[in-house]
Amino acid sequence: MLTDQELYSYSGEHVRYEIKQLLVLGEIFREGYSVTNEHELAKHNSLVQSFAIHLRNLISFLYPERVLHDDVIASHFVSDRNRWSADLAPLSDSLRRARERANKEVAHLTTQRIAGTPPEKAWEPVPLITELRALMQLFVRHANPARLDPRVSDVLNTYMM
Repeated sequence: MLTDQELYSYSGEHVRYEIKQLLVLGEIFREGYSVTNEHELAKHNSLVQSFAIHLRNLISFLYPERVLHDDVIASHFVSDRNRWSADLAPLSDSLRRARERANKEVAHLTTQRIAGTPPEKAWEPVPLITELRALMQLFVRHANPARLDPRVSDVLNTYMM
């Protein structure tokens, strides 16, 4: 387990990075852009893949499925784990499906990838990011200030979506 100072430093770099990347991508998706050629399609796909990975990382941070010895998760930062567990709503179906999709469609080559371009293949980033952002704000409220760099809260307040 990391010390308070190590968690503080980790949060200022790594937790903050995951949140910032996800929120910036949310702004890009909200603003929209056109895909007119293969080059633009490759850029679009890269943005979607980045979104899916950062979303998956933060979902797993809040709702770990299994914790390895070197994993860093939200409960490491909170002051009262029992209160945190009580206040954190169960993983929603939308976030559970998003994590599964990221696992199966982005992070691994599996037979569960969706072929072609049916409507269900499209991601809906803004609602997922909005939901996750609210959960991260709850996390910040529960975090021990000695363990969480205030820049984590700052990044949540900077990118409003």
